[in-house]
Amino acid sequence: MKSFLSCLLLFCSALLLASESKVTQVVLYRSGAMIKRTAWVKIENGRTTLSIPNLPYDVDPNSISVKGYGDFTITGVEHRANWLKGQASSTASQILLDEKEKLEKSIALQNANMESLVEWESFLTSNKVVTGKDEPISSLELAKIEQNFRENIKKVKEAKVALQFEINAKQKELEKLNQQIRTNQSSEKPTSGIEITTQSDTDLANAKLEITYFTRQAFWSPKYQIKVEDIGQPLTLNYQAKISQNTGEDWKDVKLIFSSANPSVNQNLPNFSPFPLNFRSEDNDFYSESEKVKTVKKNAVMEMSSLKKEDGNEYKEMVASAPQADYSDGSSFFEYQLSSPFTVENGVKNMDVVFHSQSVPATYQYKALPYQDKKAYLTAKIENFAQLNVLPGEASVYYQQSYVGKLNLEQSATFSEISLGKDDNIMVEYTNLAGSKKSSGLTSNKENTLYQWEIKITNQKNRPINIEIVDRVPVSKEGSIIVENKVPTGGAEFDASLGKLSWVQTIGSGKQVILYNQYEIKYPKEQQIQALP
Repeated sequence: MKSFLSCLLLFCSALLLASESKVTQVVLYRSGAMIKRTAWVKIENGRTTLSIPNLPYDVDPNSISVKGYGDFTITGVEHRANWLKGQASSTASQILLDEKEKLEKSIALQNANMESLVEWESFLTSNKVVTGKDEPISSLELAKIEQNFRENIKKVKEAKVALQFEINAKQKELEKLNQQIRTNQSSEKPTSGIEITTQSDTDLANAKLEITYFTRQAFWSPKYQIKVEDIGQPLTLNYQAKISQNTGEDWKDVKLIFSSANPSVNQNLPNFSPFPLNFRSEDNDFYSESEKVKTVKKNAVMEMSSLKKEDGNEYKEMVASAPQADYSDGSSFFEYQLSSPFTVENGVKNMDVVFHSQSVPATYQYKALPYQDKKAYLTAKIENFAQLNVLPGEASVYYQQSYVGKLNLEQSATFSEISLGKDDNIMVEYTNLAGSKKSSGLTSNKENTLYQWEIKITNQKNRPINIEIVDRVPVSKEGSIIVENKVPTGGAEFDASLGKLSWVQTIGSGKQVILYNQYEIKYPKEQQIQALP
């Protein structure tokens, strides 16, 4: 019996510890989160077992790290799945259960009132025939009795109808509550917990514990905002995070860090293993089980260390080390920490948070591809884009406070140009000049065709523009088809491998530039080439 009471007291103290444990720091990864929580606990002389319940059910046991600050030693750390399962409901579910209890009590009271009205109605009905005991009742008295009966029975029936409407309304409300409770309960996940064993030579009223662990029930994904106010100024790149967390508890005023690292990927350099080569035989198969490389699962490792206070008292500490990378910046990943404490409620999905803003130098230029679209586009070219610590993600683009559209940013050294949308004040015309000229001699077996295109660019803006115009020349994929570029040298850059013509022009306000694209195609007379646009 004494042993049972001791266990019960220990169980109760574990629940008390849970309420004193608080999440203080979260490192969010794109595939999980490293959570640090702090607890101030009472440790008794001798051996003490402490419990941290109601943690996410998928806590990785190998990631658990426990640090103790005080004159005590941590002698054991154990993770337990389904810890105190069913003992604690979420705050939202508990609120619904409390509301349900109040509503059921109200309905029960109204049903009791309905029973009273039914009994009163039955009493009135059974006593509606009235006769005198010793002498007859006068017609006047009988009329009064009948009038009184009619008034009373009317009040009872009206009260019953009104009460029934109230009961029906509350029954519907109760059904909605039950449905919401069922939904919440179906989505609630089992929990887990950590049991910590300590050894101390004295009673400690206020010892500090730091517990960290990894869970996949929270993560972030990148998104961005690109804002340009004026082409004479750098653009603004806002880094955003879409946060989702379903750990079972709110994070209130925590230190929040966004990391690009991936802790689920093994960061350790593989060990060298020899490559044995032998003759293959039935008795000595190179692929036999005995020669396969064996792996050993790594468990949490306990490391002993000590800390010194300024007054010389020794703080004993034991750490259950985790295989995940530490939180410092590294060459292969980056981290951003919010400048002030932040709150993330449980159940949040895709909550947007701007965690970093950067002014980025850019070169602005208009571009036009008239063979595809008779519009000019403003572009921003960013040098050293790969150094901006941009992860692949969607970006919303704004120009002069107007929404332009979305694009996908890539983590690539070649990605450097961003489209800022069309400019209707730059007119682009693309005209196929009348008739292509054909010429072939009587003795020639070749068909020669000359194509000519006129490109007009008109600047209707109130300032000069710098614009690149891109057109194309067909690229032959057959040896018997010959394509010759007839654009005068010096007028345009020509990439023969791509068939790309490009002009860079500065056009004054209200001015127009006319350009020409000419090319000749030669091919055998007995053949036909595909139709050109």
